[in-house]
Amino acid sequence: GRAHARPRHIAELMQLPAAAEGPGRLPALLVVSIVTPVAAPTLYGEPETADCVVAAFCFRCTEAAQAASREAQPGGAVEMLARFSAEAAEKRMEAGAFKIIAQAANWGEIGLPSAMRKFNGKPVLIRKSAELYLGASYVEIDVFVDRFSFLAKRGLHSVKPQVKHADI
Repeated sequence: GRAHARPRHIAELMQLPAAAEGPGRLPALLVVSIVTPVAAPTLYGEPETADCVVAAFCFRCTEAAQAASREAQPGGAVEMLARFSAEAAEKRMEAGAFKIIAQAANWGEIGLPSAMRKFNGKPVLIRKSAELYLGASYVEIDVFVDRFSFLAKRGLHSVKPQVKHADI
């Protein structure tokens, strides 16, 4: 939806989906919101009261993932999410704890600039541009695009019209 100020802790404003809470090391839900300014970026930054678009995603933990998190060596993504969740309250977003990877499968079809192709599907470190919140059964990460570097904001703003046609 569209907001007139930068919303924070979006999970408090949403009706979260029901999630099975079972014994395990993972949160029942992972909420990720991406807050993007509507206007083109300026060199001097945008005010926090500028209009923005918010995309919020809720990821539900499966029973299989919770079961895997209880194993001595869960491995891979389950171990990383369990460690991130356990350390989230204390470490917040420091030390490059979170990366976002966006990939458009139909890059050529929707006319995205070839100069930006090298960024398609590449991880982006989220640190200073994010805030973390902990709820009773969820971890929330709010990503504020207006805190990205000027070039990153400019690039994202330039492809905004094509994003609605992207297979992400």
